[in-house]
Amino acid sequence: MESLRRFTHSKMAAVTLVLLGCFSLGFSAPATTTLSTIESVDRGRYLLDTASLDLNKDGCISGTAELESFIAHVTSVLAGVPSNLLRAHSIVHRSDINKDGKICWCDFVAIHMQEKVTPNKHTAPFTVIPDTAMFEQLDADNDGQLQKAEKDHLENEFDSCLGTAEAKATVDAMDELVAKDGSISLAEYEQFMKGPSHKGTEAKPDSEKSLVKP
Repeated sequence: MESLRRFTHSKMAAVTLVLLGCFSLGFSAPATTTLSTIESVDRGRYLLDTASLDLNKDGCISGTAELESFIAHVTSVLAGVPSNLLRAHSIVHRSDINKDGKICWCDFVAIHMQEKVTPNKHTAPFTVIPDTAMFEQLDADNDGQLQKAEKDHLENEFDSCLGTAEAKATVDAMDELVAKDGSISLAEYEQFMKGPSHKGTEAKPDSEKSLVKP
């Protein structure tokens, strides 16, 4: 239970969003004013470090101040786009997959997994890039492997925003990795979590990533 609490309260640091090109997958905007948590990667593409929006470090973007900050950041990127404030509100609302009034790690992973399964049906106007922090948070004993008990914690998390059927399918896919040697290594985890290949949005190695830290 302690490992589950540890995972739940630190999970927001695991997500980076790529906001890009077309509105069905992302949104385009002129390279104008950016705020501290947004970095322009190239024209119309931005990296947003969601951890910096989690002001009280409870693992979620929640409460009026944090949600308004998220909206303000997206509105800034959409500067010059008609009805940019309304679009920003819509984007933030759509990020709350399970509609519990807060945007947590599980919501972003749900978006990532849905995008992975159905890459041509975009559920959110951005791409989620998971990184090794997700693995580290699950690896409660820090042995570099996810054992079955640690994997079961992930299933509980998925169930809250993916739905039981989707959560089970995801965990079943992970079970195939576990069946090989009884655990999931970091390399296996990264391969499993690798998202769909969208031109220009591939995740770079950690040494090459350009992330804006708070």
